[in-house]
Amino acid sequence: MILVQSAKYGRMALGNCITVNYGQLGCHKDVTDIVSRRCAGKVSCSVFVTRYDEELMEGYPCGAELVPYLEIDSSCQAGNTEHFGLSSSRNTVSRYL
Repeated sequence: MILVQSAKYGRMALGNCITVNYGQLGCHKDVTDIVSRRCAGKVSCSVFVTRYDEELMEGYPCGAELVPYLEIDSSCQAGNTEHFGLSSSRNTVSRYL
């Protein structure tokens, strides 16, 4: 089962699309609630990130020239009805547009 600890949408670091810091890196929107609503409790999940996703873009604080990406810190927990959380693994996933 997927548990979302945090999710950020924006431009948090240099990468393939941006190789020079023009003073706007670290710009992001906390989208933990959005990603949790879409993924929490499921055994698998896909979040398609586009600039046309109104929920992700609402209140987006970064400049239009920055290419945003989604960074998710999550864990997967397996267990049974007696011992929820018997085992777990943790992942951080970043995807670029």
